[in-house]
Amino acid sequence: MKIRAAATLLAFACLHAADWPQFRGVPQMTGVVTAKLPAKPRVLWTFENADPIESSPAIVAGVVYTGTSAGELLALDLSTGKLKWRYKAGEAIGESSPAAVNNIVYIGDLDGTLHAVNAIDGKKLWTLATKGEIKGSPVVLDGKVLIGSYDGNLYAADAKTGKLAWTFKTQAQVHATPSVYNGLALISGCDGFLRAIRVTDGKEAWNVSIGAYTGASPAFAGTNAYFGTFDNQIMGVDL
Repeated sequence: MKIRAAATLLAFACLHAADWPQFRGVPQMTGVVTAKLPAKPRVLWTFENADPIESSPAIVAGVVYTGTSAGELLALDLSTGKLKWRYKAGEAIGESSPAAVNNIVYIGDLDGTLHAVNAIDGKKLWTLATKGEIKGSPVVLDGKVLIGSYDGNLYAADAKTGKLAWTFKTQAQVHATPSVYNGLALISGCDGFLRAIRVTDGKEAWNVSIGAYTGASPAFAGTNAYFGTFDNQIMGVDL
C-alpha cells in the first residue's frame, strides 16, 4: 500500500513536472502544491520493492528519491519508475525523507547517521554520525544541512563537505524535521518547547513553552507557525 500510494503521487508529479526536493516540499513545511490536481488521476507505474517504504519521496529533475526499511536509498526515473541506482546505508531508514539539493541527496537512518549521496551515480560523498536514531528529515539552507537526532541535538553540517558547523542541545529527543523561517530553524520539540535556532551560528534566538510533547514540524502562514501536540491541541504562535 505504501508503494502504490507513492506511485499515485508520482502520476500527479509527472503531469506537472514539478520538483518536490524535501519533506513537505519547502523549508517552511507548508506542503502546498500550487499545480491543479487532474480530474482523474491515474497510476503511471508501480515500483515493487521487497521492503516497506515509510519515507516520503523527494522529486528533483525527473528523479524520485526515497528510503526503505532495509536501509536503502532508491533513485527512480520519474517517467518510467525504472531503478537508476540503489545506495545502501548502514541501518534501516524509517520516517526520514530525503532532501535533494545541488546534485546531493541527504537522508538519515535509524543508526543515527546522516548520509550525503551523489544524486547522479548514488555514490557516498560523506556521512555524519549522531548518537541517536534519526527519524526526522534533513533541511538544506544557506550551505548547511540541518538534522535532528534522538540524542537530543539539532545538528548543522556543511552541505558539501559534511564538516560539523554546530550542534544545539535540547532537553529531549528531536523527532520532527526543523522548519525554516527568516534565518531561524524552528523545532517544536519533545521537550515541550518551540525553539528558534539561528542557522548561522546555532545559538537560540528564543523559545516558547508549549507545555506538551510535540512530534510535528511547524508549518508557516505569514508570520504565524502552526503545529499539533500530544495534548490533542493545534497551536498557533505569532513569530
